[in-house]
Amino acid sequence: MKLKSILLITASLVAATPSNVVAEYCRDDIDIPLLQQQANQGVINAKIKLADIYFDNNDKKAIQLLNDAIKNGTPKQQMDAVNILEDHEETRKKALKITKKLASKNNVYAQIELGKHYFDKHSDSKNDELNNKNKAMKWLDRAAEHADIPEMIEITNILASHSSSDNKYDTKARAIELGLKIANTGDANAEYNMGQLYQKKLGTDLVKAKSWYEKAAQQGHKDAQFELGSMIYRGYDHVKEDHHQGMNILLSLANTDYKPAQCEIITLYNDQQNKVGYAKAIEWAKKAYQNNNHCGVEFLGKIYTEGKIIPQNYETALAWYKKGEAQKKNSFTTQIKETEGLIELNKKTLIEKAQQTDNIDLLMKYGQQLMDNNQSSPEDINQGLILQTQAANLGSTKAKLAIAKNYKNIIHNDGLYLIWLYRAAKDGNAEAQYLLAENLPFNQTKDTILSTTLEYYKKSIVQGYKPAIIGLANRYIQFATTPEYIEKAKILLEALHDPALITEMNKNIKKYEEPMNDSKRNIPAFENSLHANNKEEYVKAQIQLNNFSNQLKSEADSCWAAQRKSKHPYICEHGLFDQPLYAAINTLSGILSVKLHRSQEEIEQGIKQLNEYASRSYCLEYTKNIPELFLAQLYINGQYMRQDYPKAKNILENIIAHQYPDNYALAMYLLGTMYQKGLGIEKNRETATDYFNVACLLQNENACYALKETLSKH
Repeated sequence: MKLKSILLITASLVAATPSNVVAEYCRDDIDIPLLQQQANQGVINAKIKLADIYFDNNDKKAIQLLNDAIKNGTPKQQMDAVNILEDHEETRKKALKITKKLASKNNVYAQIELGKHYFDKHSDSKNDELNNKNKAMKWLDRAAEHADIPEMIEITNILASHSSSDNKYDTKARAIELGLKIANTGDANAEYNMGQLYQKKLGTDLVKAKSWYEKAAQQGHKDAQFELGSMIYRGYDHVKEDHHQGMNILLSLANTDYKPAQCEIITLYNDQQNKVGYAKAIEWAKKAYQNNNHCGVEFLGKIYTEGKIIPQNYETALAWYKKGEAQKKNSFTTQIKETEGLIELNKKTLIEKAQQTDNIDLLMKYGQQLMDNNQSSPEDINQGLILQTQAANLGSTKAKLAIAKNYKNIIHNDGLYLIWLYRAAKDGNAEAQYLLAENLPFNQTKDTILSTTLEYYKKSIVQGYKPAIIGLANRYIQFATTPEYIEKAKILLEALHDPALITEMNKNIKKYEEPMNDSKRNIPAFENSLHANNKEEYVKAQIQLNNFSNQLKSEADSCWAAQRKSKHPYICEHGLFDQPLYAAINTLSGILSVKLHRSQEEIEQGIKQLNEYASRSYCLEYTKNIPELFLAQLYINGQYMRQDYPKAKNILENIIAHQYPDNYALAMYLLGTMYQKGLGIEKNRETATDYFNVACLLQNENACYALKETLSKH
């Protein structure tokens, strides 16, 4: 009957848990319903855990659960329950009372707790102090009479931590006495404990400490191995210093993912203060990070923040701290916040310093630092470009080439990449001349194209730029239609005296001799729409587009019908693969609607279709940038719509940002015209000339003509 009553009471206690408590402990992966179930079944540990959860929300339930644990639990469980009472002010006196009662019944954990209590108790007089120490020793001695090794180790540590010269009781001697008693049994933990007592707790004899560490280490005790390795490496008093032996012990231990050894190795290598030591420290810090060891991230974050052994890089430091935080076992919130503050401060400092100087090297350095960081925002990148442009405006060819590369690799704007390459190439930079030549057409059937491209290759080659030699040779091979071009390639490469390049060239010759497989769909309806030049051709093109659209729909309908009749899996791909075709049809129809000068409603619908397409910029394979270019010209001319130069400029810049061969040069020519005439932007003859030059190099005849006109006027 008693047991039944207890179970009923316990069940009622754990039936409901406050919602805020549930929310808190769900975060810690504590399964409260499971604890409730176990507590109902009489599991003492579950009751203790629930009581800890309930405290401060439902003290009455918590206390009843703890009382049950104290009444029915093991000695260890009894004191676990008492310790929860001890943790709360309102139940602290009760906890002491229960502890005394349990200690009198030979509960070893209670006896040890009383020993600690009386050692730590505040004394009002010397007599009180002696009295409390007397009680502490009494309870610890009673505990030592029947304590197991783990509890005996705890007793020795309590005695060691309360040793003093004026102590009536020689706690130091007693700690050693009890420690030796259990260590002489051969227990590895007890042997390690003696090493700790001699080295750290009492600090009496490091030679003896080493001896005990060796005994425990031989039994595979990792903590003892760690202390032994550190002691031998550093050398203390009469312990001989031996870096090689000590490091070997620590390395063996660290390779088992023992975290303290990994941290110690990082410190020891870093303390060597040389390149090899620093490299090893960084290597082990990364291994420690992979082992979820906080000291790895701490070291890596610190060295990148300080910039003493490697170049200072706050962004890299921040990235490491965030990696450490993501492991969730350690918190780097403070370091993350501090480093973010340093990054912002550093950015402001860089910008302020750069703005106050005309030093090209500093402008380049600060600008690139703002752009290179993994955490760079669009604002940082823009500010970096401003600083580098300032350097370029001061005449730095190096800055122009750097800007070109940043447009290519960071901003991904192919058009401005070519513009800045041209500017650096014009200054005579060999690398820029080579890179520009690599991006120009190379067609031996058109003399003007071939000669222009060859000119930039040759300018670079004359300066001894090796990649230009290889690049031109590859171009000859790629476009070879006669043995003459192959021979030219061989002559270029043989001049480099590099047999490997000749071998690679022969492979390339075979590759380009193979027929090219052009997977691009050739659709007459699109081609005719793009090249229509008069009303009659516009009408025919529109009819072809309509017919092609109907053909696609018919094929799709047939496929879906076959799918419905088939007993086997049958996939219709039209909906996936033909979507760009429908978009292209829709867009080109928009152009034709405007060109045919139909009703105002159709013209407006056509312009709407063009705007929708331009906002997405897809299916370039079929439309070849024509819709965007057409729309930009409508905005420039104010035809059928309100004149809007900013929109036109934005469309044209988007075209050149993502290089597509067809009509790419035309966009550059139109932008050059806007800069030349000041259409919605400030007139800039130099910028206009650069756009005309690049467009002309890309074989836009209008740009070549505009360039001649511009040069003839100045």
